[in-house]
Amino acid sequence: MPVRALVLGAMLAAVCWTAGCSMRRFAVNRIGDALATGGSTFETDDDVELVGEALPFGLKLIESLLAESPQHEGLLLAGCRGFTLYAYGYVQQEADRTAAEDLERANALRRRARRLFERASGYGFRALERRYPGMRQALERDP
Repeated sequence: MPVRALVLGAMLAAVCWTAGCSMRRFAVNRIGDALATGGSTFETDDDVELVGEALPFGLKLIESLLAESPQHEGLLLAGCRGFTLYAYGYVQQEADRTAAEDLERANALRRRARRLFERASGYGFRALERRYPGMRQALERDP
């Protein structure tokens, strides 16, 4: 009887764990859907400084959600859009403003912007691959 109870307990724990994972994934996907389909206040807010300070948090939130649901097309597109916006609108622009006074800092900012653009590109290609499998390789072969 104790062995049977142990097996039954293990099975119950496995069912609960699986249900917990699927519920968490469901919640992540719902949040991802909302982020992907809702109008972006980051893109329409007139307080550019506030947006620039808030974007890193939003980007890390998207990446945290992608860690749970790595194939969510909407989150991938939101990551692509967000990292592109931040890299160009804040990091690259700061590099351009800084170049005349501090070339070393400007170059460091440009390197950072490049890394952010590469991250955006990675998310964009992953989203493209979800919809059109093999597209990345096709584009790399024949741009």
